[in-house]
Amino acid sequence: MKRHCLAILLLISAPVFAFSENDFARAMQTAKAKNRNIVFYTWSPHMVLSQRGLEELKFAPFPSNTDLIVLLDPDCDPKLAKQIIERNGWPETYGRQVKSETLLKKGVRIHYPTYIFSRSGGQLAPIVPGYKTTAQLERLAKRYLE
Repeated sequence: MKRHCLAILLLISAPVFAFSENDFARAMQTAKAKNRNIVFYTWSPHMVLSQRGLEELKFAPFPSNTDLIVLLDPDCDPKLAKQIIERNGWPETYGRQVKSETLLKKGVRIHYPTYIFSRSGGQLAPIVPGYKTTAQLERLAKRYLE
C-alpha cells in the first residue's frame, strides 16, 4: 500500500506529458491535409548541446509551412527537464516525452538532439543526430523540406 502511495505522489509532483503514437499519426495526417512540413526535434536535459539546439531552432531558415514538434528524451529525469524548460522560458510542450513507436523505432534515442524531417506529412527522412548550426539547418531544410 505504501509503495502505491509513493508512486502516486511521484507522478503528481513530476507530471510527464507524452507524445504518443496517436499524436504522431494525427500530426502526420494534419500535415498531409494542410500541406505542412514537420521537423521533429528530440532533446535531452542531460545533453547541453541539445538544449543549445533548441535556441538555434529559433533562427532556423525552414520554409514558412514548417511546424516544429519539440520532444523530450523518453528516458530522462522529468524534474530536471521541467527545471530547464522553466529556466529558459520555453513552452511547456517542450516537455512531451517521446512515446511514439514510429519515432522510437526510427532511432530518436541514438543521440540527443535528433532531427527528423517530413515534407508535407509524407515519409520520414532519415534521422539526423547531433547539434546543428543555423547554416547546417539551412542545408538540411533544402535537402528534406523543399
